Amino acid sequence: MNLQEYIASGALETYALGLGTEAERRETERLLATYPELREELTAIQAGLEIYASVHAVEPPAALRDKVLTAMHASEGAPAAEKEEKPTETVVRSIAPRKSNWTMGLAAAWGLFVLSFGAALFFYTKWQDAEKGYQGLLAEKTQLAQQFEINQARYNVLADLNKTLSAAENKIIRLNGMPAAPEATAVVAWNSKTGEVKLWAQAMPANESDKQYQLWAIVDGKAVDAGVFDVSASEMTMLDMKTFASAQAFAVTLEPRGGSVNPTMSAMMVLGEVKS
Repeated sequence: MNLQEYIASGALETYALGLGTEAERRETERLLATYPELREELTAIQAGLEIYASVHAVEPPAALRDKVLTAMHASEGAPAAEKEEKPTETVVRSIAPRKSNWTMGLAAAWGLFVLSFGAALFFYTKWQDAEKGYQGLLAEKTQLAQQFEINQARYNVLADLNKTLSAAENKIIRLNGMPAAPEATAVVAWNSKTGEVKLWAQAMPANESDKQYQLWAIVDGKAVDAGVFDVSASEMTMLDMKTFASAQAFAVTLEPRGGSVNPTMSAMMVLGEVKS
């Protein structure tokens, strides 16, 4: 049971004021016996109502008090003056007005509580709406920041690609698809002076977890390992591969993870010749 929701429902205030149906009172008493937290809340409510009633109590006029006492003495068959001299009658004279003030105080306290609760509920609802709006704006801001970072990364990659491919010292070798992957393409940027080799897997399918692509440099008619790499669906980076002082062609095969000593010719994906 959600005790906070029950407390907020006003059932305890209704019980403290002696209102509600008999079934509601029995249910409240059952819950009070089960949950000590509700009993503490009821005690606090009762204390608050008593304080409110005491503060707002109204003393009855003296003339009205005398009339009531005279009527009470007459009903007992004794002179009013004689009865009034007895000290015990002093207690009797204060009962009726105190009971009336208590009832009036409870009614006023209950009205004040209902008004305060309604106002609190109104402002709480407004606060919830504002909080939801703020959280929505915060989520949108976070999403925009993430998208900006993605676009910034893509821009940096494209700028690096453009710089590499347009550098005068690099030879650009386009590797075209072979029967194993006719739609695949890749680009090698090779600096024949420094031997630096960069690879861009331009349009190659993503490899499975137990496989890796392997770049080969064809040097003097022999295939020499130039390094292994992975390709994901969003791959756009230039990969740094092994360096070569000379090469006549470059090729990529799909090999078991970790690479092979010799290329698997049936799994050759792309091939490109170095042109003078």
